[in-house]
Amino acid sequence: MAISFIIFVTFIFIFFIASKMQGAISNPILQLAKATRGVSQTEDYSIELQKYSNDEIGQLFDGSTI
Repeated sequence: MAISFIIFVTFIFIFFIASKMQGAISNPILQLAKATRGVSQTEDYSIELQKYSNDEIGQLFDGSTI
């Protein structure tokens, strides 16, 4: 019974951490995709985005290569 409880609590903890990480990774990419779609549809090049980090997603934001 105790092992089942530990497994259940661990599963809930991992699910919570995974959902937070998924948002931190996918939200900047989704914002970039939305902005590029908007630029391609309206040809409005004044759309600005906020850069959140200098990791791989930040490099994608800058349009630079590794």
